[in-house]
Amino acid sequence: MLGSLHWIDWAVLFVYVVGTSWLADHLAGRRQTIRDFFLGGRKLPWWAVCGSIVASEVSGVTFVAIPAIAFAQGGNYTYMMLAIGSIIARFLIGYLLIPAFYRHEVYSPYELMGLRLGPGVTRAASVLFLIGVVLGQGARLFLAAIVLDTITPIGILPAIVLLSVIGVAWTWIGGITSVVWTDVVQFVMIVLAAVAAIIAVVVTVPGGVHGIVEAGSSAGKFRVFDFSTNPRTEFTFWCGVFGFTFLTLGSHGTDQTMAQRFFCCRSPREARKAVLWSSVAMILPLMMLTVGVGLYAYYQNVPPTAGEAAKIATRPDYIFPLFILKAMPIGIKGLFFASIFSAATQTAAISAMAQTALGFYRQVRTRVVDDVHLVRVSRTFVVLSGVVICLMAAVCSQIQQYKDLFRLAMAMASYTYGALLGILFLSLMPGRRDARGLVWGVPFTLLLVFALNWQQVAWARYLVTTCVVGLVLGTLPLLRHELHKLVWVLLAATVVLVATYGTVYVDGMQQPIKLAFPWTFPLGTALTLSLGILLARTPSQAESASADGPLLREATA
Repeated sequence: MLGSLHWIDWAVLFVYVVGTSWLADHLAGRRQTIRDFFLGGRKLPWWAVCGSIVASEVSGVTFVAIPAIAFAQGGNYTYMMLAIGSIIARFLIGYLLIPAFYRHEVYSPYELMGLRLGPGVTRAASVLFLIGVVLGQGARLFLAAIVLDTITPIGILPAIVLLSVIGVAWTWIGGITSVVWTDVVQFVMIVLAAVAAIIAVVVTVPGGVHGIVEAGSSAGKFRVFDFSTNPRTEFTFWCGVFGFTFLTLGSHGTDQTMAQRFFCCRSPREARKAVLWSSVAMILPLMMLTVGVGLYAYYQNVPPTAGEAAKIATRPDYIFPLFILKAMPIGIKGLFFASIFSAATQTAAISAMAQTALGFYRQVRTRVVDDVHLVRVSRTFVVLSGVVICLMAAVCSQIQQYKDLFRLAMAMASYTYGALLGILFLSLMPGRRDARGLVWGVPFTLLLVFALNWQQVAWARYLVTTCVVGLVLGTLPLLRHELHKLVWVLLAATVVLVATYGTVYVDGMQQPIKLAFPWTFPLGTALTLSLGILLARTPSQAESASADGPLLREATA
């Protein structure tokens, strides 16, 4: 309730929001070009970019959802298996992707894709990014609204709107410069709060560290390694090495929300330092898992009230915010909630969406070169982007099939990262080929992920089937000169339909096919890349088959 926070805590929140807003305005400068608004003039220091990457990556998902993972029945430290792939991916990005970005003088991964595969691919990849960022950031914003709902009687939907307004305002003020420097402040706040959280659980749990270790050990909370080959188990060594490597390549290498920061550095060397040093972000999940074990020990000694138990039963992610209200001293509560809010603002996503939308605008209004006009249009797109993410967060508040918000956020990201990675890998491969295979690769990948996430829902199965049949029949004219390649289209369609209707026996019971979320990323990448290669043509073949229609001509432009 509103009274759960002392006026000092509200003062801390107020000072944080006002102070960060002033900082964003002060650092943005009075005269801004479009290069300043979206690239920070390419003069931002690598350490600030690194802090911005960490702050954006951590988000409210790490700060609120991960303690709930360790706290839950059967929860432990196996989540850290995913860090293996995350660090591997950062080295691949630093030494392979960033040099390519700077060598070709591009400002987004989608421009690089278009240089090799045609401008139609740039537009298609940009649309995929917009879809993915709305899905993923909507889930993150919903999680932050849960925190606000915990401490005030405002309700989930008004909380979503309020947080959206703050994120839009900070981005409106100064573009990417505001995003990066406010992220640096957020990074400091998040680290301080994570340290304070560990201290708090040690102080409040009877027996301190010994009490936490004893309770955690008896419940198996300190298990780290899991080499299980069960494809339904999420936090395993194999999911970390394969699944999370592809997830991080997608989130940091193809998602403009993250990638936009690389283009703000002074050189590729500084951009590489920023992404490699951002590996320190893996310390924060470790700290928050420790907090989760401490919460388990705390509630073994101090059972939740009936009201708290009801909230936790509704959403396990309430557990940490409720602990903050119940056990934290005055002033520290305000610090905690300011930290969570700082991790929840969608400034980076809003900036990236606005930049991508501006790219479409400049294709339509090719003669517009006035920076004042372009900055004004960009700010309009900032507002529209914030509205769209706000609406998606409202939709996420109605989704009940995921047992916690971490899995909801990862499921939302899985829809587009695989397809975008497949396109990126296709553009980096040696040799020349057109983009015709993506006409099948991208839709089949989206349908495959959708089928794996929603197989148990009847209407979803019918929708996937209708789309698969329509895709096969609708695109057959593109293959009328190469009917032998139809087998690859039919094989991809079969894979999607098996994922839609197939069943397996688990513990003697027939159940729908279901994979742990990390596996959807390499699977989606493989499907898009395979069809991109198998159904592609060389430039000479594409030119000799101009009768194939405008869809193909655009893809090979």
